[in-house]
Amino acid sequence: ATKMLKIIKRVILLSVALMILAVLFYFKVHICNGRICLEELGQQRIKNIARIFSKKVYQEATEHNPQGDWLPDWIDDAIKNKLKAEWRKEIERKTY
Repeated sequence: ATKMLKIIKRVILLSVALMILAVLFYFKVHICNGRICLEELGQQRIKNIARIFSKKVYQEATEHNPQGDWLPDWIDDAIKNKLKAEWRKEIERKTY
């Protein structure tokens, strides 16, 4: 039984490693100047996937909440602005 568990663990580990390599290849990830970089094609693919997810989330939200927003617009705007500010801080921190 323990030998079978070891084989299963190795197969799972190999599968995960192959999936990671496939993702890196699909999104055109490489190392440049000690940082992880994406080629233009990889960036475009990520944007397309994000757009698909965004449309799906919006579709589900409107289907399950047709009356309107759960939160008032000013709360939505405050949350978006806070997230944008945190994102900018993170990018500035990584850039310098």
